Amino acid sequence: MPVRASLLVSAHNEGHCLRNTIQSVLAATAGLDVELIIADDASTDGSVADVAREFPRVKVVRNAIREGASPTKHLAATHAVGEVLVFLDGHTHPERDALRRLIEDVEATDGNAIITPAVPHLDTRTWTNSRSQVGHGYGLTLHDLGCRWVARSLLREQQVGGRTFLESPALIGCVVAVSRRLYHALRGFDPHMRSWGVEDLDFGLKAWLLGHPVLHDPHAVVGHRFRQSFDNFTVPLEHLWANQLRMARRHFTEAVWSQWVLAFRKRHEKCGCQERAGAANSPLTLTPPQGPWALAWETFQQDRASVEQERSDLLSRRVHDEFWYAERFGLEWPRLERERKKPCGCLEAAGTVHAQAEPSPQPSPSPSPAPCEVLSVTPENLTICAGVNQAFTATVKNPGSVSWSGGGQPATGTGTKFTTKWNEPGNYSVSATCGDSTKWVSVTVASVEFGASSLRTGYTNPTASSTISTSGFVMCTPPHLAGEVDLRSSNSSRFTITITERIPETGYISFFVKGKSATPASKPEGDAYVNALLGGKICSRLPVIVVVPKKLRTPYPEADSAVTPYNMLADRTTSPAYFGTINANQVARVTVWEQRLTIGVNDQFNQPLDAMYEGAEVKEQVNGNWRSINQSLSASGTYEDPVGWIMSANPVLVPRNSDEAAAWPTEPTLTIPAAQNFIQNIPVTVWEVC
Repeated sequence: MPVRASLLVSAHNEGHCLRNTIQSVLAATAGLDVELIIADDASTDGSVADVAREFPRVKVVRNAIREGASPTKHLAATHAVGEVLVFLDGHTHPERDALRRLIEDVEATDGNAIITPAVPHLDTRTWTNSRSQVGHGYGLTLHDLGCRWVARSLLREQQVGGRTFLESPALIGCVVAVSRRLYHALRGFDPHMRSWGVEDLDFGLKAWLLGHPVLHDPHAVVGHRFRQSFDNFTVPLEHLWANQLRMARRHFTEAVWSQWVLAFRKRHEKCGCQERAGAANSPLTLTPPQGPWALAWETFQQDRASVEQERSDLLSRRVHDEFWYAERFGLEWPRLERERKKPCGCLEAAGTVHAQAEPSPQPSPSPSPAPCEVLSVTPENLTICAGVNQAFTATVKNPGSVSWSGGGQPATGTGTKFTTKWNEPGNYSVSATCGDSTKWVSVTVASVEFGASSLRTGYTNPTASSTISTSGFVMCTPPHLAGEVDLRSSNSSRFTITITERIPETGYISFFVKGKSATPASKPEGDAYVNALLGGKICSRLPVIVVVPKKLRTPYPEADSAVTPYNMLADRTTSPAYFGTINANQVARVTVWEQRLTIGVNDQFNQPLDAMYEGAEVKEQVNGNWRSINQSLSASGTYEDPVGWIMSANPVLVPRNSDEAAAWPTEPTLTIPAAQNFIQNIPVTVWEVC
């Protein structure tokens, strides 16, 4: 069934770069509804098999024999089910939020544009993206189908879907995002192109001519390995030239095609001037071809039927032609307004003949001079808390218009000041750009999450010897921050906190809190907090409510049992509140009518007392003095007490081991007093828990 996006990684003998790419892609898309597909162009170095074993969620599709970059990308697209397709080379490193942003960009344009990111040079030894060599716009010259980087300051802005993009004249294929619907409407990457070369330029030109722009998002950053020569495969020159022939034939009107192909051959045969234009269906009458040009033309002719078929379809549907493209992007050729008369059909700036195909150019380390230059961005390499605003400052030489990218939500600021925050943990980057100058800083966003939404604790009197405590824990992301996060009480007179364990390997911190004073009854959500601090800033906080026994439940509960009469011998330990004055060697002969009640205790919020008070001793106040009643609280905040005592008047005191004591009967000799309301005689009016 469809998913939000398909991430399509093309690979041929990528070595360790493929594993690093997959790890980077998975990290950058954590939590997103995506599928990940590797399209293997018949690799022989074992890199694809190794990745498939290590990452079982990755789907692998394969060419039986090496087909080349364009057919392999198209193979991946035919197996994708995502609404958005993101094509990546097998040696790319997306920054943390780059792929999410590219997906959102495609969605913001309703799938009607192709999106490209900023492309810094990737150092594959350290797997880090350059902060000084960053490519933005890409340009295409139609006279030779050459490509080049275009300074960001020269790109035209376009507002789409509430976002600001920059128009890129051409497409560099190392990272491309496009809706699946638009990809197929554009007939995708050409499955008949050979080895490597111009498939991205071809796809981008198709989009422009059919009315779909190529838009650049400088806020999305994906590094790419650039190189001076191919080190994991070879590209026959005739394959590159055949691909260029297919591209030109596909997009140029007949007159332009005839002029172009004459000049194209002339460049590659050192302007031999031995050909002439032929009929529309066979544009050249050739002298015996020589060298790579002959092989290129033969290769082109082998699959010409497929390009002619696509050409017919595209020309019937396109809304712009090559003249419009040249006019929009300031190209010298082709132009309608003047004729160019060059001997042998050779065009201006025909270019240099190369002995072999060369990879895409690396972004320049020395951008075109700009009146404004960003010298630094501070603070740098910092760790901050998720959800906490962070301010950045750019130091600028020759101040101009500074633009910021890479922030979270919201991101605000103009000029040299910028404030943003991130709500999810991870590794991010922020950049300031002025003219063609950009500086980056890395940001680690940490998450510190408590294991509960609040904690309730209490205390017994005296507080110094109270044993009541409540435990809690914190989880830190990244885990190593468990050694750096500090936990503090916001009000040490309300409660204290003690850290019991830190485990940096898992990010776990355990602690307990002990109450010292009661939370006011007007603050049931708490008025004090456990603050989790990182670098002196509060990352998160946990409310602590200190509950205390405050009142008996009202109205008083009904009797739990019947009135029971019995005779008893009472000594000073029976109930210190009533018999505490008896001599230790004496007992009292007493007749009692007893009714035992279960008494509930509420806290200051008039809720049943917490289970933390289980076992706490209950005392009653009699004549201004606190006395034990030999009762303790249950887990439900209750205690039992014979509160309905009616005793015979003037109990007789006798020696403890006397015959008078032994002769006292166990059955009462008196009847229960008539109309006695025991409930009204509950003696407990003030009490405390110790």
